[in-house]
Amino acid sequence: IIGKWEENVVCGDPIDGPRNNEASNGIYFTGTIVGTYRSGAVMDVRIEMMANHLGWFTFKICPVTDNAVEVTQECLDRYPLKIVKAPTTITNAYRWDIPGTGNVKKIIQKSQNNRF
Repeated sequence: IIGKWEENVVCGDPIDGPRNNEASNGIYFTGTIVGTYRSGAVMDVRIEMMANHLGWFTFKICPVTDNAVEVTQECLDRYPLKIVKAPTTITNAYRWDIPGTGNVKKIIQKSQNNRF
C-alpha cells in the first residue's frame, strides 16, 4: 500500500514505524470471525469517507488462519475481490475510484478461484 505521501504496510501503518493495526496484536483485532463466505459469494461493504484526496479502494483477502502468520502484500495481491456494484460507474472491476465524501456502499464478490 502506498499512502499519498509515504509508503505503508498492508494495514496502513507507516513502513518504518510501529504496526499498531496488525492482526494478532493490532488495535482492531478481536479474534472473532464475523462472517464466512463461499467462493463466488457476494457481500456488502460500506465505507464512510470523511475527506476525498483523489484516491481509490481495492479489496483483497488473504487465507491466513494462524494469528502468528503475517499477512503480506504478495498474499493479498493473489486474491483480489471483484467490485460488482458501486454507486458510480465501474471502470476497473478491482479498483473503485472515490467520487466524493459521505457514506458509500459497494458490493464485492469473492472469486470462484478462492478456495478458502
